[in-house]
Amino acid sequence: MTDNEWETTSFPQYTDQQEAEIIRRSPIVDVARDLGITVADRGDGNFTGVCPWCQPSDFVIYSDEGNWICYGCSESGRDVLILVCKVRELWRADAIQWLEQRLNRQASQ
Repeated sequence: MTDNEWETTSFPQYTDQQEAEIIRRSPIVDVARDLGITVADRGDGNFTGVCPWCQPSDFVIYSDEGNWICYGCSESGRDVLILVCKVRELWRADAIQWLEQRLNRQASQ
């Protein structure tokens, strides 16, 4: 979806159950890559990468827990939704819709 399409799209209302399902189906490492964050497997199930805010390679994704932190600038979040909100500068409802549209694009490929 282009930025212009994004700005003119109406936002659906999601139930808590729908939000939880969208988040569950959105692996944080895959979403981080889609957001342009370069990440590499550390070999222990966690991933490191370049922080999208401060640029050093102190960004860590704890894939088992789904949370993430940059040890350089202290940006952090508890899940994939917060990562999308912060990187794309979106409100929660917008980020849920972005994740849903990402899932729909993957399903159509």
